[in-house]
Amino acid sequence: MTLPRTRILFVLILVASCAIVALSVDIASAQVFVPLESFGDSPKLRGAYSETELGPFMNRVFVGAIAAGAILAVLRLAWAGFVYMSSDLWTSKDRAKEIIRDTLLGLFLLLAVWLILYQINPDILKLEIGFREGANVGGGRTAPPLY
Repeated sequence: MTLPRTRILFVLILVASCAIVALSVDIASAQVFVPLESFGDSPKLRGAYSETELGPFMNRVFVGAIAAGAILAVLRLAWAGFVYMSSDLWTSKDRAKEIIRDTLLGLFLLLAVWLILYQINPDILKLEIGFREGANVGGGRTAPPLY
């Protein structure tokens, strides 16, 4: 691996681990999820922001992120096809082929994320997090009651 790819990989791992820690902190004590901004005027965002729980909101964000990634990948494929068709230079054609390969890899990774989570447990994609009252959550503590 080259040095820039190692740095990118390190940053991605760091961001993923921070996201996991941020989501797992005090989930048991969270009572109601309240979004910071209201998008009641937008019909497309009204459904996402009408949720009062974190799980359904994160599910909509997850689906939206996968959809946005797929749309961007298709646009990138279109750009690479344009570059490939409009140039007669071998270097440009090779660069376009590299973009196509990388974009297809990204699309397969998007599909793999969803497939792996679905194969582990289809309920994971619902992202509903909750503890039963009195359940042991580790360290001898018990979960607070859910209201």
